[in-house]
Amino acid sequence: MARLSDKDLIKFIGYIIRIILLFGIGVQMVITIYGIISSIFSLNLLDLVNVTITGPLLILVLIELYIAVNSYLSGKERSIINVIDAGISFFVRELILELFSQNYNITNILIIAGVVGILSFSRFIANR
Repeated sequence: MARLSDKDLIKFIGYIIRIILLFGIGVQMVITIYGIISSIFSLNLLDLVNVTITGPLLILVLIELYIAVNSYLSGKERSIINVIDAGISFFVRELILELFSQNYNITNILIIAGVVGILSFSRFIANR
């Protein structure tokens, strides 16, 4: 019986993660398109704007995570920058969701904005 090496195991797990992320991207695209169409037919403008902004931003986060996994598994140096980019996109999405909520809290908005600022500074430092 042949033993599975660590490199082959990491490669196999990488393929599984890529498949899960691609599946998530596809499902989120379908959910976003369905949300946009149902918002158009229900004539709810606020819901249409919310779905149109937050859905594609989540797709962007998933794509950036996919790129980060690919660059990590291929051994490229920029994988940390891709992860930071995904984090920035995620927190910007959360900031927009907080702004669209009916009862937003200024403290939460400032905390999320602070996290975005810290991540942006970290990306600047990592890029040097």
